[in-house]
Amino acid sequence: MDSPTPQDLSQYIQTLKQLKELTTNTNPWIPLWSAIAGGLIASIPNGIGAFLRGRSTRKSVEIALLVEIANMALMIRKRNFVNQLKERRDALIEINNQIASTHNDSKTPPNRASQSFQVTVSNDYYKIYKANLDKLGIVDSKKLSKIVNFYSLVESVMLDAKPTGNLGAAGSVEDYTEVIIFLEDALKLADELSPQIT
Repeated sequence: MDSPTPQDLSQYIQTLKQLKELTTNTNPWIPLWSAIAGGLIASIPNGIGAFLRGRSTRKSVEIALLVEIANMALMIRKRNFVNQLKERRDALIEINNQIASTHNDSKTPPNRASQSFQVTVSNDYYKIYKANLDKLGIVDSKKLSKIVNFYSLVESVMLDAKPTGNLGAAGSVEDYTEVIIFLEDALKLADELSPQIT
């Protein structure tokens, strides 16, 4: 390669001076706007990442809760709790009807039979729900009320079936009827929330 001639060097110097004039005679706001635009452009990946992480967290919490609900409903059905409760309630109704038919004293009400029904349930039966209580607000609002209602109904049934609960001590026909309604409502909610439907 040939070395540049003095004319070439002069021409290069002229070009550099012209470029310098173009860049120094600019609007004084350009550096500020450049910094703002650069900051905004740099935050786009962070914003998208945060959005996707939030969406991923919402989806994973929701799916985990729905799977836990489906498993609980499956266990309730496999153990045939609803039919067991109905059979006990029907037997109590029959016994109470027999007692009432033989009761002759119009001044006092007839005695009423009761029967206990106990189920031992571990304290951490719904681990996923308890572990994600602080994240329930990110779950889809249409599903959230059904999820909370399901767990409330199941917890109420569990409390009633403990040895110190309404059924555990000595359940009446009314106690059995209430627990049956709660359990059937919980199973309906579980069916509505089924992961296969969503």
